[in-house]
Amino acid sequence: MQDKLFDDFADEHVFPEAIGGSLILKGALCASCNSRLGHTVDAELANNGLVELARFVLHIEGKSGSGPNPFRRATDAADSSRKLRYDLNKEGELESYVVPSVDVQKTDEGLSVTFCVDASERGVIPEILAKIARRHGVALTRQHLDDVMRTPDQAYSPWIRVPLSMHLSSWKRALLKIAYEMTFHWLGPAYLHDPQAEKLRTILRSEAHYEDGDHGLDAVVTVAETSKIVPYWIADKGMHIALLTRDRCGLLCYVRLFQSFEAVVPVSLSDYGRDDVDLPVIFVDARNGTHREGLVVSALQELVRARSMGADT
Repeated sequence: MQDKLFDDFADEHVFPEAIGGSLILKGALCASCNSRLGHTVDAELANNGLVELARFVLHIEGKSGSGPNPFRRATDAADSSRKLRYDLNKEGELESYVVPSVDVQKTDEGLSVTFCVDASERGVIPEILAKIARRHGVALTRQHLDDVMRTPDQAYSPWIRVPLSMHLSSWKRALLKIAYEMTFHWLGPAYLHDPQAEKLRTILRSEAHYEDGDHGLDAVVTVAETSKIVPYWIADKGMHIALLTRDRCGLLCYVRLFQSFEAVVPVSLSDYGRDDVDLPVIFVDARNGTHREGLVVSALQELVRARSMGADT
């Protein structure tokens, strides 16, 4: 490996910034690798349909200052030509918008114009009709326009169809990357020489999507179902979690994002001298860009106390 100057290294968000990550490893990744992994690994996670839906509901914006809206290309389930868009209002409720549509047919009597606009944009109707009249060289009388404007609004509550894309495995490397970087954060530079760390780096450098068992890494990376692998801290959908745990073969890193994805990654065949009371955990609040770290045993004790007092944790 070629030596690099300190200036060649960049800060790294362990949990991608696009999903509300706030933990930063200072100067931990060479700039070229940071850029490449951002495009080939992190982006696959950030652009996943389930992640876009979570970011939309939780108002998590990206670097551009705006968040994704998976409902921006909705259509009427009964009429795919009728385009709709849904946004969240200030109260966090879905608010519909009918994308304007116009159909113009020539008849023996002149023009037949059928159009649909959202009730919030009734004011654009005269402009729409005037443009159509000019384009086709016909007269638009004031009486005709008044008759159209007196047409009452129609109630419209359709079932909608929304296209959501989710590749079955393209996002998996992003969870392995988080597990790798969190383990480095907790164990320090010595972890770079760990054989399991080398396996993870090989997978992250590969252009192929990861499937469980590839490169001899017996990780489980999956869509989180109703029954979580780690059935704690499940009430808050805006929280990311990572923790270290032990088994008879060494250390495992557990990662859960948005209650949507989770992974258990064997990060080392050594326990690095860690025992059950010395295992770390991190909670990342994706909504406000904060995080807190502690010990798993203390976090579990806090959870038990909160539940005994009736708190929803």
